[in-house]
Amino acid sequence: MSDAEKIVDQAIRTLNDHDLDGTMRWFSRDVVRVGPAGQAEGHEEVASYYALFLDAFPDARVTVWSTYAFGDIVVVEGMCTGTHRGPLLLPGGEVLEPTGRGVSVRMCAAFTVENGLIVSCRNYFDQLELFARLGVGLAVNPAP
Repeated sequence: MSDAEKIVDQAIRTLNDHDLDGTMRWFSRDVVRVGPAGQAEGHEEVASYYALFLDAFPDARVTVWSTYAFGDIVVVEGMCTGTHRGPLLLPGGEVLEPTGRGVSVRMCAAFTVENGLIVSCRNYFDQLELFARLGVGLAVNPAP
């Protein structure tokens, strides 16, 4: 296992332990995180993203299926599971109150590691799959 893979593995392990401080030790101060919900820039914004995620899914767990390393780039495929027990910020700024529903969403994340820290994380998952499991309907704008 490469050093970059070890760093990403430790970040995921501490996130699964719900140790936010421990998780953030693996991220650089100027980290950028990009995902379907938007972009977070810097240590504080990324920590806030993960805190909101863990508040919404207090039993969240990432199960890694496979890891691919290409130098300082590490790609992880897996499943994120949890129970929606806290408020969840939706795209557009609305808040979904807890539904009590369990979710299992396939995901993929690409991490870039430099000087022993994660400098970027690009996370991909199917929002439609997540919202369907939470019972959230899609707003459809009629054609003009």
